[in-house]
Amino acid sequence: MAISKSNIILHSLSGMVGKELVFRTVRGKTVVSARPDFTNTTWSPKQEEHRKRFREAAKEAKRMAADPAIRKKYQKKLKPGFTVYNIILKELMAR
Repeated sequence: MAISKSNIILHSLSGMVGKELVFRTVRGKTVVSARPDFTNTTWSPKQEEHRKRFREAAKEAKRMAADPAIRKKYQKKLKPGFTVYNIILKELMAR
């Protein structure tokens, strides 16, 4: 794992590059690591249920965020750093 302390090129970089590297910010520093591999992971029944709920909620949140009428309603609830999708997903997962 590589850690960037002050690099203008990597500043605020996050996400996956190809299928090899992952860039993320941890405690204000950019961390570069290998992509996580979950191919041999065995999920417990509770984890499977939660993953299914999250997958369905994410799909519904995406659909709802694309609807202009619903989007307008949630725009009023936005806080800095959040998106309409984030707020909808949070509400769906709280049910």
